[in-house]
Amino acid sequence: MKPLFLIAIFLYSFSSFGQVLQQQTDFGKNEGELDMYFYKPDGLAKDAALVVALHGCSQTAESYAYESGWNELADQYKFMVIYPQQRKSNNAYACFNWFNEGDINPKQGENQSILEMIEYAKANYSVDKEKVFVTGFSAGGAMSTILLGNYPKVFEGGGVLAGIAYKAATNLPNALQVMKEAPNLSNEALSALLPSSTLEQKIPKLAVFTGAKDQIVTPKNSQQIISQFLFASLASAPELTPQIDTLNVRDTKFPYQRINYKVGDQQQFVSFTFLNEGHALFIDEGSEKMQGGHVGNFTKDVDFHSSYWIADFWGLID
Repeated sequence: MKPLFLIAIFLYSFSSFGQVLQQQTDFGKNEGELDMYFYKPDGLAKDAALVVALHGCSQTAESYAYESGWNELADQYKFMVIYPQQRKSNNAYACFNWFNEGDINPKQGENQSILEMIEYAKANYSVDKEKVFVTGFSAGGAMSTILLGNYPKVFEGGGVLAGIAYKAATNLPNALQVMKEAPNLSNEALSALLPSSTLEQKIPKLAVFTGAKDQIVTPKNSQQIISQFLFASLASAPELTPQIDTLNVRDTKFPYQRINYKVGDQQQFVSFTFLNEGHALFIDEGSEKMQGGHVGNFTKDVDFHSSYWIADFWGLID
């Protein structure tokens, strides 16, 4: 059991480099004992989209909001952002526990607490329940796949950066091994890790990003995320054959490979691999339309604002 004295019930705001994140503590049972922060822009649209943004290890809601640029996008396109925050009482490195069965099984622990944050936002703000999305970096990316796998009806889309496939690990030693080597599983075996109910439902749109030289989370994990959810999509629609289109962009300072996966008449999945980059959240610091984010401990300016691109892929950009 997590120490009860660490559960403090109060509401306050703090500045994220000039932007205000609010904290809401009374949002549900919160058995996962996470903190809920959120950003609501002035003039929040009626039936606004809701984005859940999950930080990586050693990050906070504040630092992730600043470095990722999601608040600026929310200001411009009038959607709301929830920033769940891990407590060090749960994980000494402030990582979401994406490998702990008590936190990743449906309706348990940390992933259930995040679902309660979403339900709170739906009940108290002008959020469209059909426009909920989740994204995250590193441990936050791994928890994003947990949420997408457990609750495909809740989410319209996902954006996973340097993440791990759904339940590729279910304990800490296994997690450390998977980060280094990725599980040796077939597409069918990866898909079988998903709840059986998920295989019968529409899979959310998914964008996946990795650095080819990532030494923290091996890039093979990102391909396995795509394979896992793509195979699940085909399991529910076996008559469809995926169309795969590869684009190599090399005439740039930051070359990358983009692979589009079309299922039926929909572009369902896309992966980006930055060929010379490591473990980082990719941004393009600046003030032009497709730019954003800020250089920090966990970001790399590669002339590509991943948060903008994910929002556009989801259909949030006008």
